[in-house]
Amino acid sequence: MKSYSKSKMDSFSEHHINLDAECTVQIDADHIKIKYKQDGEHYSYTGSSIGPGHYNLHCDGYPECRATLHCFEDSKVLEGSWREEQSQGMWRIRLIGEN
Repeated sequence: MKSYSKSKMDSFSEHHINLDAECTVQIDADHIKIKYKQDGEHYSYTGSSIGPGHYNLHCDGYPECRATLHCFEDSKVLEGSWREEQSQGMWRIRLIGEN
């Protein structure tokens, strides 16, 4: 599993934009894990592949939170959508700091 410890995440919703948030990404062909801190809280999204470069995720500890991420082969950018309770939006993660 590849790990990207200095990745940057952009998140967009109807009322909020958050750019260049730090996150950690662990990814391989079958699984993905995203960890980040927002407003003093730690979050972790875990997911499984639903096809090459396509992942369905859920937020650990928050069953109502779901997300998707997609990427092309050998790409360093993941893009997708998320839904957290009544909010929804899009996110983009740039994979940086491969370990």
